[in-house]
Order: sequence, then C-alpha cells, then structure tokens
Amino acid sequence: MATLVEYDEEDVDHLLNAGESEFGRVHYERLMQDIKNDVVSSLTLTVHGRSARRAYGSGHVKWALVLPSQAAVDLLLPPICAALAGASALLEFHAQATHLSDEAVASIVSTLGGGGCGGLCALTLAQNFAGQEASDALAALLGADRLRALALPRNRLGDEGTIALLRGVRAGTPLRHLDLSSCQIGEHAVMRLADVMDDVDCVEHLNLSGNSLDSPASVEALASMISRSTSLRFLSLAASQLSDASGAKLFQTCSGSVRLEHLDLWGNAFGPAAANAIANVLTVNRSIRTLVLSRNRIDDEGAAALGAALVANTTLVELELDANEIGTAGLERLCVVLCTDTVRKRLVMSGNAAGVEGMALLANMLSTNKSLQVLEVARVEETTHIREELRGDVRDESHRSSLTGVDGGAFGRSTLADRMRARHMRTTISEPRKGRTESGVPTKKGSTGSGGDDNRGDGDGDGNGDGDGDGDGDGDG
Repeated sequence: MATLVEYDEEDVDHLLNAGESEFGRVHYERLMQDIKNDVVSSLTLTVHGRSARRAYGSGHVKWALVLPSQAAVDLLLPPICAALAGASALLEFHAQATHLSDEAVASIVSTLGGGGCGGLCALTLAQNFAGQEASDALAALLGADRLRALALPRNRLGDEGTIALLRGVRAGTPLRHLDLSSCQIGEHAVMRLADVMDDVDCVEHLNLSGNSLDSPASVEALASMISRSTSLRFLSLAASQLSDASGAKLFQTCSGSVRLEHLDLWGNAFGPAAANAIANVLTVNRSIRTLVLSRNRIDDEGAAALGAALVANTTLVELELDANEIGTAGLERLCVVLCTDTVRKRLVMSGNAAGVEGMALLANMLSTNKSLQVLEVARVEETTHIREELRGDVRDESHRSSLTGVDGGAFGRSTLADRMRARHMRTTISEPRKGRTESGVPTKKGSTGSGGDDNRGDGDGDGNGDGDGDGDGDGDG
C-alpha cells in the first residue's frame, strides 16, 4: 500500500508546529516516527513539486517528499538529518534540486557517515552546491567501504573537489555506480579518475556527461580508461563538448579493447571522422549492446560507415541516430544492411534530413526486416500520411504492431541513457531488510492505493518523473 499526499506552502509553514496545518504536522510526525522506529530504508527530498509519498512492504518504508520551495527544504532538513543519525535501516538517501550549500552537503554526508547509518549504500546529492568541503566528507564516506552508488550531478566539484573525492576510492571498495555529470570537471580530474580506475577497477556505471572533456589530455585519459577497465559496462560522455577530431582520436586509440555494453555519446560534435572510428570499433567489438549517437553531426558518410559496421557486428541491439545530418544517401546505405539484419531491435532515426524519400526507404526496409521491434522515425513537421505509409508497407500484421512512429520535435537527453542509468541503480543497491511491517497513513488531500515493493522507484533521484525515486507519486495511486 502507498499513500500520496499533496503539500502546499501553508502546510509546510506549520509542519513543525501543531498550528493550522494538522495535515502537514501529522505526516511530518509519521515520517519522524518511522525514522525513530528505524524502519525507513529510503528517503528522497526534492523541491519544485507538492507531494509526499510513503510506500511500504516486506518490512521496509520508503518516503519521498516533494516540497514547494527552498524555504521548505531549509525548514525540514536539519531535524530530519538529526533524526537520521541513528537510522541503521537506511539504505538510500536522495536530495535533489535542493540547492544546498557546500557546508550543508558536508554536514549531511558527515551525519550519514556516522556509525548509526551503517547500512547506507546509495547516496544522491543532485543539483546542489557541493564543493571542496563536501568532497572531503564524501571521501571519508567512500573510505568506509559502504557506498555502492554515488550520484552527484549538477554540483560544483571542479577538478580540485573531484580529486579530493576520489581519495576515498581504494582497493576493495564496493562502489559500482558513479555519477559526476555536470560537475565542472576538466582534464586534471579526468586524468586522476583514469588512474583510480586503473588501480581499483570496480566502477561499472560511470556518468561524465555535461563536463568539458575535449582537451587532448582528457581524450587520452578517457581512451586509457575505456581500454584498460575490465569492470566498466556503462559510460556516458553525453554533451561533453567532444569534437569530431577528439571522437576519432578517442575511438582509434581504444578500438580493439572496448568492453563496454552501453555507450552514450549524445550531444557532441561527432562527424564523419568520429563515425568512422566508432564503426571500426563496432566491426570487431562483441560487447556493446546499446549506442547513443543522437544530436551529433553525423552525415551520409558517417551513416554509410556505421551501416557497413553493422554487417559484421552481432551484439549491438539498440542504436540512436536521431537529430543528426543523415540524408537520403546515408539512410539508403543503412537500409540496405537493415533489410536482411536479424540483430537490431531498436532504431531511432527521427530528426534527420532524409525527408519523404527517407520514409519510403524505411518502409521498404521494414517490408523485409522482421527483427526490428521499435523504430522511431517521425518529427512533428512530417505529415501523418507519411507515417501511415510507413506502417502500411509492413506485410506482417503482428510485426507492424510492434513498430513505433513518434513525434520527436523536441530533443532532450537520451531516454535510452536514462533507462540504463535507472536499471543499473536498481541492480546496484542492496535489497532492503526484511521482517518489518507497517500500516497505511490516512490522507487529507491525496489518494491511497496498493503497491508495496513496486512503488519504490529506481532510487536514482533524477527528478524525471519516470518512477525513479523522485517522490512525485507517479504510478503509486
């Protein structure tokens, strides 16, 4: 069972008092009582919303509070963190878009790193102002060999803070998931990270997206890390300002030794040189299953090279090429290969330059290809009758029903990367403790439904509304 509650500013103003808001006070007291009873296994705090979620089952309770303002965070966080000092059942803590200062983040980390929170294995501190002081506290927490997942997207670590943080990563650490996206890191931090990965080689999921990684030293360090790591399975270099030349250098250097399974290169400036280097990797690679090349500058030449690589590749099942510069000639080369392809399951081609002729090529390809399960093709400005023509040329009715035409006029971050990140977070975090039960909470403004363990979300705290521990109540009622 899960309870969904909506907060407003008045509720938050009186949350700590027995004043006008009986509703807010009751639920705050229930949260604090759950912490005192040591049954809270997951706690998520975020702003830009007005809801709370309490889900329970199999002896553990998960709370998610989506608060309406920064003032609400400042009001609630100190007493909650003080109560958490002895929460041995706590497995996950997520604070996102809370805009906490470096000092405040350091204080939270120090509290969670105390002996009372010995079970903590996943920590998200997203969109805050974590810097040097927080990095030192995080290094101490990592050094305690408890964290399996650490996500710090959109902070201000910089090179100095990141290097300080990495001092806590040592041989035997259980850390498997590390998110340093948009942390203002540069070549010095990347070089240090490559050295740590070489020495420790434990991280399976690494997100470096949104940083500036185009310098020769950064590219060399990344190539070394990709080539030498035996543990790394997911790598995101999305929106890392990588040029076509840098992409070519990166994948030429590590062409024969890539063990990655999922590679996200969304939103760089890769053109024909980088595409050819990636194609060479795909020709000999037997591990990459998903590849995101969306929103680059791949043209007909690059598409032709990738198409030729697919002939030899037997493992890549998902490929995203949307929002590139692929015209009719490049798409034709891809379709020639895909007509008889039996490996690929998902292809994203929306937002390229092939137009009506490209739709016809894809329709013809689909008339013979029976393995492709999802094809995303249509932009907003492309007409409905073109999409219907594409569907109509598929002879097998059961196969046709599995194909998807979508409007892709707005390009955000890759959904494939989001799915892989959430999936890895789920498998990384240890199973909550068993043997405790709790009853439901009556609500004044919300709804109650069933759910139990299924309501817990992915725990990655990214605020995307995709059921990942953001506390927005999606899918809980």
